[in-house]
Amino acid sequence: MNKILLVCLLLLQSGSLAAAVDARVFVDTDDGRLFLEVSGPTTSAPLILFLHGGPGSVAHLVMFKSTVGRALEKKFLVAYLHQRGVGNSSSVPDFAQTMANNVQDVDRVVNYLAHKYKQKRVDIVGHSWGGMLAGSYAVAHPEKIEKLVLMNTAMNFERLLDDTYQGDMEWARKTGNDKALGELAGLSHPFETPEHFSVILSWADQAGGTDRNWDMDAYLRSQHLNADFPSWKSQQGQVMSPLIPEMLKLNLSEPMEHLRIPVLFVCGGLDTIVREVTMRRDYENYRGPKKFVMLEHSHHLPFIDEPDALADALRSFLREQ
Repeated sequence: MNKILLVCLLLLQSGSLAAAVDARVFVDTDDGRLFLEVSGPTTSAPLILFLHGGPGSVAHLVMFKSTVGRALEKKFLVAYLHQRGVGNSSSVPDFAQTMANNVQDVDRVVNYLAHKYKQKRVDIVGHSWGGMLAGSYAVAHPEKIEKLVLMNTAMNFERLLDDTYQGDMEWARKTGNDKALGELAGLSHPFETPEHFSVILSWADQAGGTDRNWDMDAYLRSQHLNADFPSWKSQQGQVMSPLIPEMLKLNLSEPMEHLRIPVLFVCGGLDTIVREVTMRRDYENYRGPKKFVMLEHSHHLPFIDEPDALADALRSFLREQ
């Protein structure tokens, strides 16, 4: 037998030459279908499920996948979920766009992945809104998660808005932005309406949600976002509108205290949307195994600002025993 062929057969038998995974599938729900992309070196590689932000932002999914996701796929089996009403997943009416349904969607996907790839638990990485969804899922199904990564996110939305408001006011005074000062000063406390959500987070984005030297539109064009998802902007609006009232009530502080899943908190040092004070509070509140990583040069999108550092942090944490 040819020596090269013999070596290949031996490698195949040992699993060293196992086929890479590059799958595109639909997972059925009670009211539609969820689109799932899965990529990695082998079917036996550790599983990561990525939950994108927004809510409703397929752009965030594309950004993460094209940067940090590609790096992780060399060692991990990475699953990218198009959340309900997003990307290639089916649209749903407003009444079906709820936190409970999104959590149930994650559970269906986790069950599918665990069965398909014969793994008992998965790692979940959630960014921004995706982190809130990941936290909600962890509270509901801790037994199905190996490790959890909470990136640029908060477990208590009321406190998030309080922290972000204070940061907005400080920035507006420092920069002499009278329009921002006027709009922010006109908000009454407590912050619990869609108007509060819109004004506070919009000015936070202006203050430094993303790097002003980075051309987001050009980047998304380079990733063919508009060609692949021509309705992504309207999609995002349709998803956000019914979810904002639920987000305003989100408070996972107390139930998170009881979890013992290893959690990595990832914070952007320049993030004005989810500030360090917010993430530090959640970190201190959490009583299970935990680690805090500060990416000093990152805004709200660390996978764009510091992709290599973020990939290193994720690989290191997710590989730890």
